[in-house]
Amino acid sequence: MKPLKDVSVRTKLSLGFGLALLCIVAVGLFGVAQLRSLNEVTREITGVWLPQVQVVEEMKRNLAEHQLYATLRMRTDDARQLPGIDDEMASESDEILRGRRAYRRSAGSRAEQELFDQFVYLWTAYQDSLTSIFPLLETEGRTKALKEFETVSLPTAAEAAQRLDGLLALTNQRSASVAAMADRTYIIAQRLTWAAILFAAAFLGGLVAWIRHNVSKPILTVSEAMHRLTLGDRRSTLVAPKRERRDEIGMLFSAFAGYRASLERSDALAREAELERQHLAAAAANMPVGLCMFDADRRLVFCNQTYADLYHLPEALTRPGSQWADLMRFRIAAGLYVGLDPDRYLQELSAIIDRAERVVSLVELRDGRTINLIHQPLPGGGWLATHHDVTDLRRSEARISHMARHDGLTDLPNRILFRERAEEALVEMGKKDGKVAFLCLDLDHFKMVNDTLGHPVGDALLKEVASRLRQVVREDDTVARLGGDEFVIIQSEAGQPVEATALAQRVIDALSAPYVVDGHGVVISASVGISIAPDDSRNADQLLKNGDMALYRAKAEGRRTYRFFEPEMDARMQARRFLELDLREALERGQFEIYYQPLLDLGRGEVSCFEALLRWHHPTRGIVSPVEFISLAEEIGLIVPIGEWVIKQACLDAARWPDGIKVAVNLSPTQFRNTRLLSAIVEALDVSRLPPSRLELEITETVLLANTQATLAMLQQIHMLGVHIAMDDFGTGYSSLSYLRSFPFDKIKIDQSFVKDANDVDSSVAIIRAVTSLGNSLGMQTTAEGVETAEQLERVRREGCTEAQGFLLSRPLPAQEIPAMLERTRAVVAGDIVEPAPENGRRAERPASQERVVGNAVRVPSTHEHRPMPAVANPVRRRS
Repeated sequence: MKPLKDVSVRTKLSLGFGLALLCIVAVGLFGVAQLRSLNEVTREITGVWLPQVQVVEEMKRNLAEHQLYATLRMRTDDARQLPGIDDEMASESDEILRGRRAYRRSAGSRAEQELFDQFVYLWTAYQDSLTSIFPLLETEGRTKALKEFETVSLPTAAEAAQRLDGLLALTNQRSASVAAMADRTYIIAQRLTWAAILFAAAFLGGLVAWIRHNVSKPILTVSEAMHRLTLGDRRSTLVAPKRERRDEIGMLFSAFAGYRASLERSDALAREAELERQHLAAAAANMPVGLCMFDADRRLVFCNQTYADLYHLPEALTRPGSQWADLMRFRIAAGLYVGLDPDRYLQELSAIIDRAERVVSLVELRDGRTINLIHQPLPGGGWLATHHDVTDLRRSEARISHMARHDGLTDLPNRILFRERAEEALVEMGKKDGKVAFLCLDLDHFKMVNDTLGHPVGDALLKEVASRLRQVVREDDTVARLGGDEFVIIQSEAGQPVEATALAQRVIDALSAPYVVDGHGVVISASVGISIAPDDSRNADQLLKNGDMALYRAKAEGRRTYRFFEPEMDARMQARRFLELDLREALERGQFEIYYQPLLDLGRGEVSCFEALLRWHHPTRGIVSPVEFISLAEEIGLIVPIGEWVIKQACLDAARWPDGIKVAVNLSPTQFRNTRLLSAIVEALDVSRLPPSRLELEITETVLLANTQATLAMLQQIHMLGVHIAMDDFGTGYSSLSYLRSFPFDKIKIDQSFVKDANDVDSSVAIIRAVTSLGNSLGMQTTAEGVETAEQLERVRREGCTEAQGFLLSRPLPAQEIPAMLERTRAVVAGDIVEPAPENGRRAERPASQERVVGNAVRVPSTHEHRPMPAVANPVRRRS
């Protein structure tokens, strides 16, 4: 057992009060035991001895009365009294019999039992004698009967009475003994009870004294000492207990000592902190950077003089507690804020404070100064900010950087900056899948100016040339001087080479106008060589070299002109101009026509859909290949009205078809950038009264590549109308699986390249099987494109495709020939036709104008194929 000093006060108190309670309980139990003893004695007296005495006395009385009645019976001569006397005698006999039984049940000692047995014997003898005597009275033996009664019966009754007297004496003797023992027990119990009470009182008194000395007094002492410490009396001391204590009192004394030592350390730290604060204040006051600190309620905690001088703050606003809003109102009134809208400036600053984020920024004040601002939130709320005026430093850096990257004569970008801009343009081109044009130009006859008018005039002419070049290019374009009279322009534009051609012509026209330099009239011209990225190259040096080669070609062909790096491109551009003019008139003159090709439901063996395919019937050229006009229509914006016409016309045609047959229309990425797409679809459905479920729109990954979030939102709105959405040319794009996960397409169309190789290439079959399994898992239909033979039809059917499309079923036909097409399709399904037939007598050979674009490459159809481009949006289905 561990020493008592190690026991906690709580344990000691619990033990003491437990012992006190135990004493009280023991005293109570002892008293209860004594009371139980007295109760037992009393119960024995009242329950045994007193009833015995009563029984014996009652039997003695009954014996005397029986003897009296027996004597009366012997003396009386009146026969009428005899029955009454006999009854009384019988009654007394019964009473004695009951008394005997009662006494026998409570008989005590052996002596009492022997006396009682003798009484019973004598009583029985007495009754027997009477039994023999009473008959003699009736037979004239009265004298003999009296003699026997007096000599036998009466002495026997007297002896029985003596036995009862002996029983009474024994019973009274034992009763007196028990009463004496009860008196003694009571006296002993009373004394012991008082002794126990006195012991318990003494124990409790000692416990209270111990608590007062060992608990209450030390706690009061510590409390008084702690109170003096809280009042600032650091000299307050506390005498430790005489003996070491490890209980709560000892811990309390130790805690006081630790608290006092902690206060002393805190005082020392406070003195050190105050000294350090003074040092920091001196450093902040003399630092060249403006410093300010605000608390969580946006009240000023501290700011140095540099900060006040930076914003010309009055002394009243630099005092601690000044509101941030008051400082900002003063700055705005003084014009020391950023931007043109002071309210917006305050909102932006307030948002930064609310977000509690670190901000490092360079801001331009209205007075032209540049401030390097660092905003650092503080953990407990508020923030610390530094404001550094870097105006002069920025101007010096900008001047040095400008000189390093610009031509000293014309102030145009030099080779260094040109190279940086070229690399940036090529990188951006790769991200947007656009095109970049490099225009290399050279001044015609510039050497003659130098030779005849001198280099100063030549330099002045170069400055004027640079000024005119700045005026003809856009802000996003780059004009650089590489040296001498050589200049280069970088033009980033999706519509290449059209935009490069237009820019080259503007440059030639601008630079060929007459000049007046230092009083001299000067006439020169310019030649331009153009190279296009990525068509010609993706390397800046190579593109510049190609542009130079085209420039030499332009100079060789008479100067004052432009040439592309590839000579045939020039011819194509001329033809493109005429094609654009014809295309703008084609829609108005009704030269477009929609052909339809069926899709067969392999489960029902019926046509489930027709895909709309666009054709252009040119009045002089015949059928123009979609490769030539679709991309042009997209670039010049005509694809939007053409697409709207195709959607509307396809819905009108489909409304005349049997119920359950859908029409599929391809959409172009350009249409998704037009806000009228949704309204055009709704208008077409409304005019044609075609149920939305019978319209199916086909898109490729190119649509989703342009702007994924906006495109998905548009697709969701279209889908909510009830229109079906299909993924076309699945398996040939960039990220088809990710798009299937991002949007719930209704159908997947497997590209015909896999169907074509299905009988020979195992990998194509595996891809078809995987796509159909994927479609089944996602709840999408799968359509096999390019089915040209019965074997291919059977193959895609076995692999699980739900639909098939191809020339085996039918070639694309005008709307008026669809009924015959449906009949032919039924024949193919029935097995009556196993190869495609000519298209209503049309030539089976493929015209060059009906090539189909797949991705960015032109694919020539097979000998059985005569498929025009899909109608609408992107009939060419070009992928960026």
